[in-house]
Amino acid sequence: MNFIKKNEYISVFLAVLVLISVVYSSFLHNQFAVIDDLAGFVQNESIRNFSASIFTLHLTPIIFSLFYNLWGINPLPFRIFAIFTHALVSLLLYILTSKFYSKKIAFSTTLIFALHPVNTEVLNWLSANWYMWNALFMFSTLIFYTKYKQEKLIKYFYWSFILFCLDLVFIRHPWSLVIPIALFCLDQFFIENRINIKKSQILLYFIIPLVPFYFLHFASGYADRVSNRVEGGESMLLNEQKIIPIVESYPYTIYNLERLYVFPKDLTIYYDGNKITVITKWSMYIGFLIYVGSVIYFYKKNKKIAGLLLLLVVFISPTLSPKKITWFITERYLYNGAGFFSLLLSLLLFYISKKIKIKNIFWILLTFLLCVYSYRIFLRNKDWNNPKTFALATIKISPLSIRPYNDIGGAYAMEKNYSKAQEYYNKALQIGPSLTAMNNLGFIYFELGVPAVLDDSFKLETPDLKKSENFYARGVELIKIKQYRQALYDFNESLKYNFENVSSLYAIGDLYLQNNQYDFAKKVFERILEINKNSEHANYSLGYIHYKQGDIEKAKYYLQETLKINPNNKDAKKNLQVIFGSL
Repeated sequence: MNFIKKNEYISVFLAVLVLISVVYSSFLHNQFAVIDDLAGFVQNESIRNFSASIFTLHLTPIIFSLFYNLWGINPLPFRIFAIFTHALVSLLLYILTSKFYSKKIAFSTTLIFALHPVNTEVLNWLSANWYMWNALFMFSTLIFYTKYKQEKLIKYFYWSFILFCLDLVFIRHPWSLVIPIALFCLDQFFIENRINIKKSQILLYFIIPLVPFYFLHFASGYADRVSNRVEGGESMLLNEQKIIPIVESYPYTIYNLERLYVFPKDLTIYYDGNKITVITKWSMYIGFLIYVGSVIYFYKKNKKIAGLLLLLVVFISPTLSPKKITWFITERYLYNGAGFFSLLLSLLLFYISKKIKIKNIFWILLTFLLCVYSYRIFLRNKDWNNPKTFALATIKISPLSIRPYNDIGGAYAMEKNYSKAQEYYNKALQIGPSLTAMNNLGFIYFELGVPAVLDDSFKLETPDLKKSENFYARGVELIKIKQYRQALYDFNESLKYNFENVSSLYAIGDLYLQNNQYDFAKKVFERILEINKNSEHANYSLGYIHYKQGDIEKAKYYLQETLKINPNNKDAKKNLQVIFGSL
């Protein structure tokens, strides 16, 4: 006990570290489950050079490169590092909370935050780990600012300001922009006895580093993000969910924030696949009104509670941009706010224990809550085991999202199980347009052949000549910009609506011929001759293919057929001369 009292922070850190390690032990051997991690780390050549990564002054490539050079393509070190970082963030939350509440409340808050299931995404997903790194800077900034206001020592303000600047430099993400807003809320609702904006004027200094940050790292990215959203339409965010900006998006976001914090039953990485029903709309408007009403009520009754409620939204404020640059909600956005929600839960448990007046009821209720959370974490960690289990779990919760179908299709494609990959890419396209699915189906067609030509069990769509021509025309345009995979997909789609679209067949045959896929090309040109036996191009191509494959007799036959159709075909004459010269 004396050690704990003398080494309070070390004791809290070790306790939380052990707790997180035990509960998250089931995720230690999980694979890289999300495609982003494959592109961002596994296949990312730019992180191979550690010296070059350091000079980026960007924490993500620096850490990725360090881990790659120390341990190679191994997820385990990242899992251990995630546990350690989450424990460190939890300790910072304890330090901050203990400046306003008792150590009992601070410790219970820390335990709840450490095991809140909404944080599983940030720990499991390598590409989302930076939310924890951002939290280290954010909580440290809040702590030093609080010390400055409470102890009136300017050195603490300097430290707060420096940490904020370091966050901008090393994290380099628009999410850092919420820190000054969080400082303002902390100052006005926790530190000052009453709202007094003049006493927060020193926070204007935090705007100074935002100017170069905006122009160096944010302006172009923001413009690109808005452009992508506009060009892609709402389908890029929500598929069938037609959300009216502000009028519906704000209630939708707040409602999901409440749902994920209070009862994180359904967790998914993609929140664009949940169809909005009438019940959902009623729920989100009621949830929004409850939130606004609670802020107003507690502003009069308990200013700190009102401040905590406001902070929950402050930390997801980028989602409230009128021009959509983010998802409406995701679990990783909730990581920082989860600390303050955990404080709300801790205060609620304390209030209940005072009313019930049963010995140790506070710790009993807390233990029960942590056990429920731990079980939910265990189940969610199983979802993250590998790309396929993760994608299937996501499909279950977000069945209208295109992305998990593409993810599992990609996982099967990497295993060269192309039939299963094709199945899931087609399912993605049944939901809506997906360039990823189209491009990857084109890749599969290069590997297996176009099913409309080669597969006897292929089922045609209802004939539609206009659709067939539209797909063919789009494929031609894609050829011009060397998008051969997607072009092959479009030519195949063209055949679905008109099996005798000779233009598409020619295009497919030529693509296979250019890629030395002679067997596939041969079947395509043979199919053309079934439609038109006097096709000069098909006869010549078959002659060329048979010559390349060493079947001289068939090569002679098709080249001679070519000259019957067009006696002036110079290539056919030349190739026949070569053949006869070699006999």
